[in-house]
Parts: sequence; structure tokens; C-alpha cells
Amino acid sequence: MESLAAEINLMLIDAKSGRPVVDNARCDFVTSAAVLRDLEAQRRIVVAAKGRLARSWTVRVASMRPVGDPVNDAALRNLVGRPRTIREIMYRYGYLWRRAACNQLSHLGIVRYEPRRVSRLAFSERWRIVDPTAYGQLRAAVERAVLDEQSPDDRITALVALLHHAGALTRLFSDSKKEAKRRAADFAQRDWASDALRKALDARRRTMVMLNPQTVSGAHRVHAGQSGDLVPE
Repeated sequence: MESLAAEINLMLIDAKSGRPVVDNARCDFVTSAAVLRDLEAQRRIVVAAKGRLARSWTVRVASMRPVGDPVNDAALRNLVGRPRTIREIMYRYGYLWRRAACNQLSHLGIVRYEPRRVSRLAFSERWRIVDPTAYGQLRAAVERAVLDEQSPDDRITALVALLHHAGALTRLFSDSKKEAKRRAADFAQRDWASDALRKALDARRRTMVMLNPQTVSGAHRVHAGQSGDLVPE
């Protein structure tokens, strides 16, 4: 796998149902965070506080040189132009980047897209895992870091931190919830991204906690009672 966004979305897929283990708003949030982390690590974007009180954070493109990954390169083209706030980025592109990440997994032969129409207006999405080896290897790397307390590389550290922010680790490791939560909280405090990006994401995450759980990113909202279902606006 190339992008962190693809890896986080693979870990968010329930291996049995093919649906996300958390709601769409959190999936969009961590996908956006993963994309921004990759672009920042490649020195393609700069994150900075906006205003003296740093109540919001902006992202501007520093270089349009392609990264070489389709998800991150498409995101870089989305961000070109004026600086954008973290809120605007997630609102406008969270779902689109998540769909791009899942499409990358599909092109790699790791998942298969299975749409299912619920009614004339509503539909349900499934991403079935068809390469259990790729899924198992990534899950094992996360498990070694979270439960076996091994020292992971920077990428797995970022992956664990994002899974923690999504609230997904306790669902992935339901038999060891307390331990997984404790270890993941430690990972979230590490330097998995720049200080500016981590502060920007923390501020946005705190804001999201106050939102209605049926509120989602720009193009879609969560279908009531169906965490994995999307209803077009």
C-alpha cells in the first residue's frame, strides 16, 4: 500500500460485514488527517495557526511536485490555491478522499466494492476484504505496537494514533479494550505528525465531539442507525 489514507481505511473495515467499524464522520476525519500527514511529511503543504489566538488552522500548498501516490496527488490538486482551514478541507474533501483511498485498495485487489440499494433514494456501501493476507499483515503490525508493546516505525505510529482518534482500536481489539486504549493514548501524544498539524487536528476533533452524530462531511450524511450507510443529499 502506498498511502496512509488507504491503510487507515483498510483497518476501519469490518472483516465480516464490509462496513466501517465507526461512523462516517470519524472515517472522513481520520482519512483527511492521514492525507494531510502524508503531504506534510513530503513537504508539500504547510500548516499554520490563523490569527493571534490560533482559534483555527490553515493549510497552504508549498510544492505541487507529485508525491507518486494517486490519493495524495489528487488531494494536492484539491488544495492548490488559497490557504484553506482544516474545517473546510474536511467538510469538502473528507468523503472524496476516503472514497479515493478505498478505490486504491480496490485497484490493489485488497477490497471489492459492493453497493446495495436500500430504497429509491438511499443506498448502502460495502467494501469486502478479498485479500486477507494484506489485511492480516497490517493488523498484525498494529497489534504488535498496541498489545505487544513493540516499538513501531513512524508510519505505524501514525496509523495507531489515527485509529485511536477514530475510536476504532477498542473495536479492533475488543478482548483487550483497556490495554489497547491505554497504549493508543500514548501513541497519540507522540510526534506522529508536526506539532502544528496535531494541534489543528485536535482542535477540529474537539469541535466534532459537539456535533450531532448524524452530521457528516460536505456531500453526505450518516443514515440514522446505520453507521456504514450513506444517503445522498
